[in-house]
Amino acid sequence: MLLGVHVIARNEADVLERCLQSVKAFADEIIVADTGSTDDTVDIAKRYGARVLPVAWQDDFSVVRNEALLHARTLWVLVLDADEWLAESVQSGLKLREELKRTTSAALRFRMEHELSSEGVGKQQVNDAVRVFRADRGYLYVGEIHEQLVKPAAGGSQSGRVLDVDGPISDSGLTIKHDGYKPSVIARKKKAERNLRIIARQLTRRPNDPFCLYNYGVTMCQLGRVEDARIAFKHALDEVAADAPFRPTLVRDYAKVLLALHHAEEAAAMLQAEAERYSGYSDLQLLYGDALRSTGMLLEAAAAYEAAIAVGKSVSGYVSEAEAGGVLPRFALADVWLELGELERSELLFEQLVTEIPHWEPAYCGLADVLHQKGLSDTAIRDRLVKVVGMPQSGELWLARCLTRIGAFGIALPLWRRVESDVLAEHGSLQDVHGFAAALIGTGHYAEAGEMLLKELERRQGGSGEALLREIAIAAALCFWNDSRALADEELDYAAKAIWPESDSGWLKIIETMLADASYSANKEETWLAQKQEMAIAKELLERAVSLGMLRLAKRLADTDAALSVYFEHVLYDQGYKDAAAEWMLRRFSEEGDLNSGHWFRLGELLYNKSLYSEALGMFERGASAGGSTDGGTADRSTLGSAAASLQLVLEALELTGAGSSRGWDGSWAESDASRLQEVIKRLDALGWKTKWNGMQRRRANGEAAEADFLMHDRPE
Repeated sequence: MLLGVHVIARNEADVLERCLQSVKAFADEIIVADTGSTDDTVDIAKRYGARVLPVAWQDDFSVVRNEALLHARTLWVLVLDADEWLAESVQSGLKLREELKRTTSAALRFRMEHELSSEGVGKQQVNDAVRVFRADRGYLYVGEIHEQLVKPAAGGSQSGRVLDVDGPISDSGLTIKHDGYKPSVIARKKKAERNLRIIARQLTRRPNDPFCLYNYGVTMCQLGRVEDARIAFKHALDEVAADAPFRPTLVRDYAKVLLALHHAEEAAAMLQAEAERYSGYSDLQLLYGDALRSTGMLLEAAAAYEAAIAVGKSVSGYVSEAEAGGVLPRFALADVWLELGELERSELLFEQLVTEIPHWEPAYCGLADVLHQKGLSDTAIRDRLVKVVGMPQSGELWLARCLTRIGAFGIALPLWRRVESDVLAEHGSLQDVHGFAAALIGTGHYAEAGEMLLKELERRQGGSGEALLREIAIAAALCFWNDSRALADEELDYAAKAIWPESDSGWLKIIETMLADASYSANKEETWLAQKQEMAIAKELLERAVSLGMLRLAKRLADTDAALSVYFEHVLYDQGYKDAAAEWMLRRFSEEGDLNSGHWFRLGELLYNKSLYSEALGMFERGASAGGSTDGGTADRSTLGSAAASLQLVLEALELTGAGSSRGWDGSWAESDASRLQEVIKRLDALGWKTKWNGMQRRRANGEAAEADFLMHDRPE
């Protein structure tokens, strides 16, 4: 017989039929090595004509694989897991059989496509793997987990020495699909716990084995223990040989963990060398761009994204994220150009993406953001988005999402109302509920938004700790308080549990009572913000109130504590209320004679954006040397602002004198001095020192901030 299919299974009734269905038309023999199923796995296997081979489970996958090989009666073996299946099975199977009849190779590689999520672009991992091999060459598997196909060295398997698969290995041109890496599957089947048990035992015997350490790190990621994964990956990288086949993947996964832990500088330093070493690995170029962008190196990030695009989508032997050389770096590059103000370049990329992937909302939202920054009206933006590819089936919903993201609440709200029944249905997306509420709040419908959000909290009880549910709880409470309404005790419990699961609702009731008490002031001897956690939550409530435009409520909260009052001024500016923020910061300077670095930086940036560079320079210099701000990084940003303002002053001087270039210059610059200065200023801006405003914040900064008028005139007598 020509070809047999070998499958390991244990309680795989939910997926085994799909696997066997994909091979039954061309397999001469199917062997299912069952390690103790208690569901319908064995019955399903027998229905497909498989020989079921009972094998005692010893926490060792290679033992099971090798037992199946001992029972093989075919010349070739195709190895699958139960949660894998052959793509385009009938055509692929016939093609495979023809290839096996004429090939001189001892083994064939397949393209592996691992589905990581059912939604989104690039939610798939791809690699090449040997899955078909001759059964008469003495090949066997080694390794308790993530087993590897090898050939025993001279002396047979008893010698303990193994070699890689010998002879040429051909590409089959076929694809095996796999969905067992989905987080929901890993959790439901407790795969990570099983793997951890096996790998931990391996590490007791071989504590410095880089492959075991790498697998341990992967398992830590699956269990959500990211810091433990970082330690394991670092140890593995210290121990691994330079030519180890899994080293590129180790570097990739280590970089992902570093970025997840906000160690962007460390990731960038590592990837600078590794992206050059593995120049054909698009994933590393993409991650290098992400790391550089996180450290404010925007131009360098753009170059890394362009390198990923140049590599393209080819796997080239690497374990790779689908689209790491295609859509993902192109989207990231478009976003960087947008951040740098290169609107034409950004618009071109975003428009290409929405044309190629008609239903990919991030690209639509990016295009909407570009158009908003270019000054198009909300109606014109809506019409342009529809014109690009036409209205998709879920058009009103995705259009509402995109318009809400850029703060076009007035034009988005009618769209939300037309899809309201779907959004608020039991199967509705929490993200869409949040977006619908944002449009209501943005148009002043606080009571309706509050009621909607509270119903969602009640319906989703038990979801404490979920980030978006936490945001909804905060917004619901703020909507009630903004309308001077109190929450019922049960509603306080829902909200408190979502916001601060470790505490009861008492702290939230204190805030509610305090906000309703007009006589409460920051002059009280004992502040209610006694604990660090309470202050952090108070700041979060304050920031959210300002972001939602509830400025009177935010001001009442700020007045309850001196530290919150200072923070309020920073948040006003950061949320786009720059004129009101400047008014209050200058008032503070008049009263106290000094400001902290966060104040000085924001005043300096305000003046810089008005081209008042000399005045801005003075503010930035004070910000670089001042302390007292809990607003991290403003001293460093002030230093960069000082440099930018100084260069702008030199540029102004050159323009006044009419100088095109310096007479004494040695000729190393082909451009004029002014052009060179503009390039340096551009590079400074690309370091990310300026405040980044989203669509709603830009609207406020550009004058759409009537709700802040009372702050401009509310001067104490």
